[in-house]
Amino acid sequence: MHFTIGAKILGVAVMLVALMIGLSIYSVITVDRIEDRLAVAADSLIPLVGKVAAIDAAALEQEIIFTRLLRSQGTSRASDLPQAVPDHLAQWQAYGTQVRSEIA
Repeated sequence: MHFTIGAKILGVAVMLVALMIGLSIYSVITVDRIEDRLAVAADSLIPLVGKVAAIDAAALEQEIIFTRLLRSQGTSRASDLPQAVPDHLAQWQAYGTQVRSEIA
């Protein structure tokens, strides 16, 4: 069976179009699956990012309080220290409570 050059070219073109259609359908299905997975990941991770940011902020505040306490002990008079320590400790514990509530 001998085909003309035009028929051979047409056959190759039809096969390529069919292959492109098949790959397009496969791509659409794959993108849809990935979109579903991303939606699930976003629903679970975005709230966690907010909690981690709040915990990080509280930890930084605790670090600031600790630094202030160390500086106040080095520069304050001995009579001022009994008042400064409980104030800083109360702030420290408040941020610790905030972190525990974020984790829970």
